[in-house]
Amino acid sequence: MTGHFTAGAISRRVNDAVKQNANLNHMIRSVAEQTSKLSEPFELKAGDIISGTPENVGPSSPAI
Repeated sequence: MTGHFTAGAISRRVNDAVKQNANLNHMIRSVAEQTSKLSEPFELKAGDIISGTPENVGPSSPAI
């Protein structure tokens, strides 16, 4: 496949627990847009992983 991915499964597990199970076409911003924005302040190289917040995760809060 060539070009930008617009659809496809994306999932994440932590300690065998599914934390994210979605599709790229459900993201607010496209893979191309995210890559473009992230490459402005950072030099992205082959093998770099771009990750986001899994669905159903609320805002973080400071530790007490």
